[in-house]
Amino acid sequence: MRKTLSHLWDDERLLISALLLLALGIRVGAVFYLGVPDLVEISEEGQIAARLIAGQGYTFDFYGYRTAEPLRSFIPPLYVLFVAFFLRFAPEPGMALGVTQAFLSGITCVVVYRIARGLSGMTAGILSGLAMALYPVFIVQAARPFSLTVNTLLLALLLWLLLDLRHRSHPVVWVAAGVALGLLTLSRSSILAFLVGILGWFWLNRKGILKWHQAAIVIVFSTLFTLLPWTLHNYYVLGQFSPLSTCGGFTFWNGNNPFTTGNVFDVYVSKVRAYLGTEVDVGEEETIMDLRPYPLPHEVAPYVDSLSEVELDRALYSAGWRFIQENTGRWLALAKTKLVSFWWFRPNMGRSRADLGEHGLVYDSGWILPYKILYATLLPLFLVGMALSLARWRTYSLFYILFLYLTIVYTIFHVMTRFRWEIEPYILLFAIVAFVDIVQRIWSRFDWDPRALLSTVGVGGYE
Repeated sequence: MRKTLSHLWDDERLLISALLLLALGIRVGAVFYLGVPDLVEISEEGQIAARLIAGQGYTFDFYGYRTAEPLRSFIPPLYVLFVAFFLRFAPEPGMALGVTQAFLSGITCVVVYRIARGLSGMTAGILSGLAMALYPVFIVQAARPFSLTVNTLLLALLLWLLLDLRHRSHPVVWVAAGVALGLLTLSRSSILAFLVGILGWFWLNRKGILKWHQAAIVIVFSTLFTLLPWTLHNYYVLGQFSPLSTCGGFTFWNGNNPFTTGNVFDVYVSKVRAYLGTEVDVGEEETIMDLRPYPLPHEVAPYVDSLSEVELDRALYSAGWRFIQENTGRWLALAKTKLVSFWWFRPNMGRSRADLGEHGLVYDSGWILPYKILYATLLPLFLVGMALSLARWRTYSLFYILFLYLTIVYTIFHVMTRFRWEIEPYILLFAIVAFVDIVQRIWSRFDWDPRALLSTVGVGGYE
């Protein structure tokens, strides 16, 4: 046993294989135990994928508002095509997608291990990989037909490739990083402007990255080249320049209007009644409810099916911006709510259709309290880890920029707590950095040599 454990510790291939098998086994088990909700009804991507398979093109009825003139580029295509593949070719599309996502999530655990190992050593790497493998959020998410699992993997790959440039600044890595960002943008279009943050990180680390300016240029062009086919598609079908999607205006209005909580489809019942000038059927009296179809601005609603897709997008942006200008105080309070929703938990969490779903359970409301306890335990360690990382702030600034960027984006637009899950691997990573530091300080205080302890159980090496 001693020899086996020591060999496992020293042989990274065995470590990675063991980590991947552990993560994959748990996630596949979750897929079969929890089941996968209806791929078509549960998300916009599923609905567009179903229409695509049915020969109706890449179209979306805009929540019933444009059945005669559906939108043709409402959201970017990556996850839509992912879902469409399983709808078209898999006998059991939901289970096939779930198992595939389980594998992708397992790979994410390995990538996070590599990120943490490169930043903080083997111990932090192994603990980060194990934490990813066992963390309930990522286990459950593999069984849910949302783009979060794919996005989390692509973001992890992007960060790993960027950080790897400190040791291996090679054109292949530059191109791979650009492609990773491009693919992520084709799933989560709001991430594209993070490219500016990446360029800023290059400049901050220019002394530590060989040919940093060349790497930056290649990454920019690789990203844009990855996006080019979809941009050309949009110009062809819309007749106007729209590089990624036309959902921005809706999400902006969705998070900035007189009745929103700032959280996707949730609205304050009294405020939406006042805005619509009519009763809203809620079944029983509620303070907050999930309302669909979501009310449109008064000045847009009469023309929703006659405006071009780009004009509709711009009109919704304009309506949201007008609300901010005319209600600055209310908007600041709303922005605070969105900030709390992103870094803590949103109002009405676990009770809306966005959580529970209409066509199969999405998230069990009974999971919320355990998750809150787990996250509340994690958050202080994360903050300590952030403070400790300041000693190497230039390297870690990639994460600071990412956290700040997404916080701003979701505060400006709209937010769900689950949007945070794409960066929660790095909340775990910083928490583990703090945990390892605390343990090392305790060992040092009591003059306790961890190498001797590890050798007694047959595990050699410690960082």
